[in-house]
Amino acid sequence: MKTKIKDGSVPSYITRLQGIEPVDIENEKSQFKFKSCVWGPFVMGIKLPMYFINELVERSQKNRTNDARPALAGHLDKEHFYTPEDRDWFMSKMAKIFLAYRHSHEDHFDLHEYLPKDKDGNSIRFPMRFSLESLWINYMQPGEFNPTHNHSGDLSFVIFCQNPEWEDEIKQFVANSTPPGTLNFCMELSQRGDQKWKETNHPIFPEVGNMWIFPAELNHEVYPFKTPGVRISVSGNLRFTNKEDYPNRYW
Repeated sequence: MKTKIKDGSVPSYITRLQGIEPVDIENEKSQFKFKSCVWGPFVMGIKLPMYFINELVERSQKNRTNDARPALAGHLDKEHFYTPEDRDWFMSKMAKIFLAYRHSHEDHFDLHEYLPKDKDGNSIRFPMRFSLESLWINYMQPGEFNPTHNHSGDLSFVIFCQNPEWEDEIKQFVANSTPPGTLNFCMELSQRGDQKWKETNHPIFPEVGNMWIFPAELNHEVYPFKTPGVRISVSGNLRFTNKEDYPNRYW
């Protein structure tokens, strides 16, 4: 499933996860490295082990009857929801990742002033609870695309599972814009009121094994490609279920 892309094939302005090892998703206490986009919204990228990626795809192939297309924005022929059992399995492996995102989000935006303090003046992190509202897989064919859209819930994510052998297409791409098959986050300045963000677009190259977590309201799009083959990704939405535990200004 893994497509090898030489460093010189992808433009330098496209974000990648180089030098980051896969997360040990079996050990709840293990630490891991991630990359965040130095941008406006907090977008976090991590690398997942390939055995987990392979099982994600295998599980989707056992049940293709739950068509997700009526609920999604993509111009794709094949998109399917996972079963409730698959969603439970997914969260048993990934819960610590989403908790790490939330804590890193607190640090990134210095939100500790809105949290209560202990006797030593340290911020108290409430136990964050969240539910996985939806989980689906996308089989993207040549010429298909995802128009600009956002998601429901509080957090969304995408996991890249397979790419076509599109190295030649990327090498031959000469336009000063986003390459084929790339995920592009796009932000209107008015979307966040008085926060002044210099960049309004942030392209992410879909390297197999990478996962990106982002605010559900963040607009994004996926560019088409021409190379024969299938680009497979898994996406989902989460909602925080104990917002009442946090001060209003925290959000």
